[in-house]
Amino acid sequence: MDKQEITHILDKFKAGKASDEEVALLESWYLKFETSESEILSEEERLDTFQRVGANLNINSKGKKAIALWQSISIAAVLFLMVSIGLILFKNQPVNDAQIVQNDVAPGGNNAFLTLTNGKRIDLSKAENGEIAEQAGIKVSKLANGQLIYKISSSATKLSVVNYNTIETPRGGTYMVILPDGSKVWLNAESSLNYPTAFEEKKQRKVHLKGEAYFEVAHDASSPFMVETDNQTVEVLGTHFNVNAYNDEQSVSTTLLQGSVRINAGLAHLLIKPGQQSVLTQQKLKVLPADVDDVIAWKNGLFQFSDENLESVMRKISRWYDVEIEYTDENIKEIPLTGIITHFTKVSKVLRMLELTKQVRFKIEGKKIIVSK
Repeated sequence: MDKQEITHILDKFKAGKASDEEVALLESWYLKFETSESEILSEEERLDTFQRVGANLNINSKGKKAIALWQSISIAAVLFLMVSIGLILFKNQPVNDAQIVQNDVAPGGNNAFLTLTNGKRIDLSKAENGEIAEQAGIKVSKLANGQLIYKISSSATKLSVVNYNTIETPRGGTYMVILPDGSKVWLNAESSLNYPTAFEEKKQRKVHLKGEAYFEVAHDASSPFMVETDNQTVEVLGTHFNVNAYNDEQSVSTTLLQGSVRINAGLAHLLIKPGQQSVLTQQKLKVLPADVDDVIAWKNGLFQFSDENLESVMRKISRWYDVEIEYTDENIKEIPLTGIITHFTKVSKVLRMLELTKQVRFKIEGKKIIVSK
């Protein structure tokens, strides 16, 4: 953009009259801010730009960008969203929801159910903070920041029978649990984890996952940590990794961030390194390079995708907002999208950002999102 275009859009932006496309173009220019572009404005004008736009975007005065992704489908309508210290672009920008929705849908949050060994089911979103259960000397506590933690009390005795708990997140829910060995697990929406309330010494630490979870496993060389899904087992000693094993996905993917893991699926076995992802499809395993930021974006409260097809993106939106997706044109499911936006906004804003591609349109009817071309 030249100086006249920049100042024109800035004036509209300040008056609250800039369109979504103009705001996206302004922010993409502002965040990229290459030398050749910065020379368009004087230093005084640049500082004024940073103050006026940066105040809305929560970016420092030096114009340092955190994450910037842009959509190449339509240059005329750039889908350019950005994150700065966990804050999202457009968060203060009004969105004309009337063009998209009849009924908006609120985002999910820290919601989960805990089922104890005795069958008691606890709604963690309603439970008071503090100790919520004790099982054979194992204390279960809910923390104020939406976490569940297990601690073995000094009075606990060695058990002859291993007890198991299950934590389940509904559609529109996430939760974090700290297991008895200190391992941390973040559960994505519509997922469950079954695990023992205490791990026996020098034996396998085994848990069973349905859905998606991110693991930070406490290191113990004498006791391998095993994550079982319906189709594979991930074996580790101490490492950080993500497992996506939703039933409605075409494959099971395991992405490694730190350490090393071994994937076992029937007769297939392989080791992956940090930055790699194993993909299991119909009992066939392969290793691919991974876009780690995209994979764990959900854990950081984001929708983030790079050349991901529309159908895959909409599955994520469906789980988080607990909505049904309906397509009026099956051919649009493969449209590739690139972008980033917060989980913690109403669905209309997410859909409006996707509409900036000019490739797809949305309408909400009750708990259904209708996708059309």
